[in-house]
Amino acid sequence: MRCWWLLPCVMLAVACQPGATSRPDQTASPVKWQVVRDASGSAVTDGRHRFRLPDAPDFLPREEPWRLASTPDTDGDGRAEAVVEGYTGGAHCCFVYLVFESRPGGVRQLDGFDLGSGRLARAEDLDRDGRVELLAHDDRLAYFDDLPFVYSPMLPLVLCRSGGDRFEDCTERFPDVLSSELARATRSLEEKVRRLRTPQADREVTGLEARSEALTVYVLTVRLGKPEEGRARVQRLCWTCLQWLDRHSGELSEILRRPRPRPWRSSLFVSRDAG
Repeated sequence: MRCWWLLPCVMLAVACQPGATSRPDQTASPVKWQVVRDASGSAVTDGRHRFRLPDAPDFLPREEPWRLASTPDTDGDGRAEAVVEGYTGGAHCCFVYLVFESRPGGVRQLDGFDLGSGRLARAEDLDRDGRVELLAHDDRLAYFDDLPFVYSPMLPLVLCRSGGDRFEDCTERFPDVLSSELARATRSLEEKVRRLRTPQADREVTGLEARSEALTVYVLTVRLGKPEEGRARVQRLCWTCLQWLDRHSGELSEILRRPRPRPWRSSLFVSRDAG
């Protein structure tokens, strides 16, 4: 028996499946990002088009100043962008990043930013919304007061793609990232203070390490919106560390107001699509 009368119902049920038209285009060809170099310099390519990378005057001469750092999908459209890292050279500095997207007409630069002594750590979709965040290190506390670089804290920094296609500090939207680092820094501060009480401790080195972790604990609680909790935690663990923080509270407040990441004005050096 032929059930022709069922066909319209089946077609209607398929057409009404929820979300059928809201997914990214999964049939688009994959983007094959690469950083390439020839006699004319470096370029980023999506496999079809090239975009010339800057030969910035502050870069030290080297075989390849640029590398492909990551290929995350930062806007959830199903196509990866390219995050390209440039290292300008120096003992601890500096890492700059350019972000590109692939379009039918060519490669387009979205943003350029400078992480200084910090660096991009990884790319991850932290909130599972289909848009990948960039996780980096925030170097704003490098050389704070008398801390040498080796003892300078590197804070967690989460960068999100904004509606204007810029990458902005969205760390406070991910309190779990801050809380995880706060727990680590608290444990480390406790350990440093215990070590300071032992006869064999190198008081200068361990004292610097304790200051570094106390600074980290306090700043993370500020970013979590709980500065008084941070002061109480540092006071309980290391009273002299809190006194040190209080002596430099004005400088610290000014540092924490500085925006991250810093823009990198690559437009002065970047040429147009290289074809």
